[in-house]
Amino acid sequence: MNKMQKISLLLPAIAAVLAGLIAVSAVTYAWITLAVGTFTNVTPMEGKISKGDGNLLISENQEGPFDQQCSLNPTDHPQELKPVSTENLTKFYTPLAQDREGYCIRFQDSTEEAGQLAIHGTVYLQYLGDECDVYFHAPALQISGDDQVLSAGRLGLKITKEDGEVSSFLFKLDALSSTAQAQQRPTVREDDVVLSGIQGDGEPVFVPDPARSVTDFMIDAENRQKLLSMTFEEIAQVEYWLYLEGCDTACYNPVHSQDITLQLGFAGEPVKEETSD
Repeated sequence: MNKMQKISLLLPAIAAVLAGLIAVSAVTYAWITLAVGTFTNVTPMEGKISKGDGNLLISENQEGPFDQQCSLNPTDHPQELKPVSTENLTKFYTPLAQDREGYCIRFQDSTEEAGQLAIHGTVYLQYLGDECDVYFHAPALQISGDDQVLSAGRLGLKITKEDGEVSSFLFKLDALSSTAQAQQRPTVREDDVVLSGIQGDGEPVFVPDPARSVTDFMIDAENRQKLLSMTFEEIAQVEYWLYLEGCDTACYNPVHSQDITLQLGFAGEPVKEETSD
């Protein structure tokens, strides 16, 4: 590895997908009642990597080819997003019943149907330098929608490294834009929670919402947090989910029939070698 590769600057990779209409029923004020209808189809967009001598590359296949752009072909690609709740992207839950005040009190495990509720796909990153830390990169990372959508929306990543290490992340999106106009209404009786499971009768088991602000993981954030570290020629699998967190107070009627777009952007920053005095 030559010196120029070691000192290369930001190495951004971009992957994009248009998530289309988010649509649920407007019959009640809670997200328990969902309706089927005719909605705008979801159309993937092409992903790209910034120009330059970047050593971070991207592909839609683990075998490559790795380049500065790739097409996204989500494994699960529903025409509309519907609210779900998850703690770790492993189990997903949807409601069964609500009380007279409109709070959801019974849920079901909808993990097998998650592909009908959320956008889910996979991309692969490869690094050709000595070692780097990977972050989100703006403006390559672009998630757009109205105030209500960004308040209720979540981006989930599950990253698997070559050594088998798995890291899961849940990200809030409201820091990407002003969401002051988003309307709020509790759909469950707990505050700032998500479901971690259900009891035998469908009663929810809540845990504190683990989602972090997506901007905390930007490469230019003041106290940035990295997504992962990569070594020479390592390939990392990055699964992504775009979904509505049903326990979020913004996840009710005003979020119906809105548009949301997702564009993922990553940057690899080479790890500096320590020098002795």
